[in-house]
Amino acid sequence: MKSDNRIRIALYTQLSFVAEGLAAVFHAHADLELVACRDGLAGTLDCLKSTRPDVLLVHLLAGVKLSELQEIRAADSRCQIVLWGQELEGEFAFQAMRLGVRSILPGNISIDGFLAAVRNVHQGALCFEKDLLESLLSHKRCLSRNVKGRFSRWWRKV
Repeated sequence: MKSDNRIRIALYTQLSFVAEGLAAVFHAHADLELVACRDGLAGTLDCLKSTRPDVLLVHLLAGVKLSELQEIRAADSRCQIVLWGQELEGEFAFQAMRLGVRSILPGNISIDGFLAAVRNVHQGALCFEKDLLESLLSHKRCLSRNVKGRFSRWWRKV
């Protein structure tokens, strides 16, 4: 398979063994290529501008903030962002989705599930666990009711 057809993936993590493990997994799959690994936001932003990966995997142990996700999105608006690692719930997950995150994967996902999600995101799909989506919808439904019990304009748009 030519390198042109590969899904070009960058990784933002502070754990070198995670990078080495992913590199080994991707090496076994001809359609996946780890083009860069950075351990800080500044390096990740430079990487996005210079290597223009298709997908950015953000390992959540990196302690990413919403403001950092905004900077990442601004650095390369076409790159698909996947958050992976610690469980995300509530407002942070909702705001991350609003910023264009295409997938939030739990840290304990299987390798096959992980690879399938990366490939699906690259093809334009959204990949979120059912429980996370149900939690977000339930939370937003409760918050969107006004005093009279009617749904707000926002909820009607959903």
